[in-house]
Amino acid sequence: TYLPFIYSFENLTGEAIYFSSLSSEAKEMIENISYLIERELLFLGNFDISEFKDNEWRFHNFTYVGSITLSVNKSTFLSLFDLENLYPNYFFYYNFTTEEYISNSTFPTYSDPSDWRIIEIFDYIFSNYSAYLLVTQFINVADIYAPLAGTGTIFERQILCLSSGEPVLFYSTEGGWWIS
Repeated sequence: TYLPFIYSFENLTGEAIYFSSLSSEAKEMIENISYLIERELLFLGNFDISEFKDNEWRFHNFTYVGSITLSVNKSTFLSLFDLENLYPNYFFYYNFTTEEYISNSTFPTYSDPSDWRIIEIFDYIFSNYSAYLLVTQFINVADIYAPLAGTGTIFERQILCLSSGEPVLFYSTEGGWWIS
C-alpha cells in the first residue's frame, strides 16, 4: 500500500516543486535514487566476479534502504537527530499558512542552519498534526570499479508526510560525493 510513497521520493530531484527556491547549482545536487538503482542493476547484469578476484584492490558497494513508519510523533521524530549538531544540506517544509514549500540548501550557500531555527520549524510542523508518516531513505555508494568508478557518496533522508502522501518536511544530508 505504501510503496508508492517510497518510490515517489526515490525519483525526487532538485527540479521538484518543493525545491523551487533553490539555486540551479543546489538543485543539481539532489540525487535521483532511482537512477542510482538502475545503474546498479545494469552493473549487476554485466558483473564478472573474476575481475574482482584478480584485482583485490577493486571494490564495489551499493546499499539502499527505504522504509516507512506509519505514525511518528514529535518526540520520536526529534529522537532521530543530534539537535545540537543538526546541519542538513537540503531541507524544505510546507508552510500551512501560505500553502507553499520553503526550501533551503546549506551546501552551496553555506548559510548557518541555526538562522533557519530548524527546531521552531519542527515545532510548527507538529503543531498542525500530531503524527505523520515518516519515509526514511539511506544510500551508500562506494565504487572503485564500475558503474561509477572512483566515486562514492553516503546520505540519509527523512521525509514527513500527511496520510495522503503529501510531504510536509524533507531533511537530507545528500550532496557530497568523493572522487578518487
